[in-house]
Amino acid sequence: MALSTFQTKMTKSKYDQVKLENRIIYIDLLRVLATFFVMLIHVSATNYSHLDPTTYEWNILNIYDSLARWVVPMFAMLSGIFFLNINKPLTLKKLYTKSIFRVVLALLAWGFIYQIYKGLLGHTIDRYLLIDTVKIIFQGKTQYHLWFLYMIIGLYIITPVLRIFMKSAMKKDIEYFLLFSFIFTSLLPTLNRFEPLNFVAPFFIKFNVSLVLGYTIYFVMGYYLANYNLSRKIKNLFYTLGILGLFVTMIGTRILSLENGSPDTFLYYYLRANVFFTSVAVFLFGKEFLQKIQFSERSLKVISILSSYSFGMYLVHDMIRTILMRFGIDNLLFNQIFSVPIITVIIFIISFIVTYFVRKIPYFGKRIT
Repeated sequence: MALSTFQTKMTKSKYDQVKLENRIIYIDLLRVLATFFVMLIHVSATNYSHLDPTTYEWNILNIYDSLARWVVPMFAMLSGIFFLNINKPLTLKKLYTKSIFRVVLALLAWGFIYQIYKGLLGHTIDRYLLIDTVKIIFQGKTQYHLWFLYMIIGLYIITPVLRIFMKSAMKKDIEYFLLFSFIFTSLLPTLNRFEPLNFVAPFFIKFNVSLVLGYTIYFVMGYYLANYNLSRKIKNLFYTLGILGLFVTMIGTRILSLENGSPDTFLYYYLRANVFFTSVAVFLFGKEFLQKIQFSERSLKVISILSSYSFGMYLVHDMIRTILMRFGIDNLLFNQIFSVPIITVIIFIISFIVTYFVRKIPYFGKRIT
């Protein structure tokens, strides 16, 4: 019996080692970091719109929020790496019965969970809760952070078309797609806000080149950056533009908000040119430098687990955030330089614990996390 147990442990150990060796560490790390920083965005956003842009508190929150704007583009880019990988077969049946089904199930489940949660807080639960929840989900009025699930479902739906393009596309073809996607998705809508560029930008926007619009740019960009090596000159250019983009987000948001006399989040939008360059720079940094870090086997396992739990942690974290707020724990509790990261760490840890137990629910748990 003891020998059998030992052999079982040895077999499991070898199996885990194979799984770890097959993982791409920088992808796991970027996913974990993006999960943490999306929580940081939402912690920073608490009280943000109610504060005066001239105050110390608002400016610190703006800095933190600006630092984390790359997270949603990162999630889309990481998805594109796998779903656009033409060397890995992906049938329509598998796409819809596994990938899309899982996200739809998560959307329905967490849309319902958050409605129950809000009903309990507001003492408004009644017999119409289920019907109301279905209406809210189909109208896209679920808990605000669940918007991401609608977006990712859309990307999954067009995946078969994009994979056909990838099968025959050369590097320059993908670059052509990305160039015009950037122009029509990010650059022109960004320039259209500012004079005198808003005189010219509408002319090109009217072309309505819908094929390259939306978060498809990040989906394709993730695949491109993961599979093609860029020259040092191009990398440095992206790093420079990424840093500039970060400062544009940070300083530009402050300037626009001061001009309006209230918080202006125009430059926060994930498809703005400034956010695009920062997101690409972070991805390149992850691929170029994070991959070189020598982690112990234990650290690799921790990173792998956190990465696999990231979806569930994203879904549950806002409930944890609002519960903490009810106990007076928010970004105004003490100096924002410390309160934002400390509260984010607390939410990150609790979200991991909650996700761990949710995944223990038979059949259902892992499918919604």
